Formats: sequence, C-alpha cells, structure tokens
Amino acid sequence: MIETPELAGLPAACRQRLIPAPPRLSRLSAEWIANEGAQGIVFALFSEQPDAWQVCGHLARIGYGGHLFALSPALPNRRMVERELRSDYPALRLSVRPVLRF
Repeated sequence: MIETPELAGLPAACRQRLIPAPPRLSRLSAEWIANEGAQGIVFALFSEQPDAWQVCGHLARIGYGGHLFALSPALPNRRMVERELRSDYPALRLSVRPVLRF
C-alpha cells in the first residue's frame, strides 16, 4: 500500500492497488505496469515532471485500461479540470483527487 502524505485524500482501498507513475514516461510501459501488478496509477495534476496531460496521453497511446488518479491541490473547480482531461482522453478511467498535502 502506498503510504505517503500526498495520498492522504484517497481511501485506503484505493491506496492498496496504486503505483506512482515514474518520473520519466519512457519507464511507463505496458510491461512495467503489468510487472507492478497495479490496478491504478497516481500522478500529479501539475508537475515539473510529466504532468497529467502528458501522462494521460502516453497511457492512452499504450492502451492502458486501469484507473488513473491525478492528485491536485485544492482547486476552485476540480470537476471542470476532470471534464477537460476526460474529453481529451475519453478511453481512460480517470479522476482528479484533491489531497491534504502536496
């Protein structure tokens, strides 16, 4: 189970099956995901490393079918950001989740 402060806003059942996206997209392959055995991937909505749009684009290209959680600070309209991501990547099952600390 991932036990980091960044994931404090996610339910424990989610944290048990999640892996963090690696900082380099080249490592985020279908083989790596299968080897990790995760049912979901977490990553930062905003980041100096690959951000949510870059991670989602990469995962859409490799045909990822698990859950995605984009972790965010408090946003004025989280649902709007989630809708934009989903409209750009409709095949992905993703959720924007505010966390207690980032």
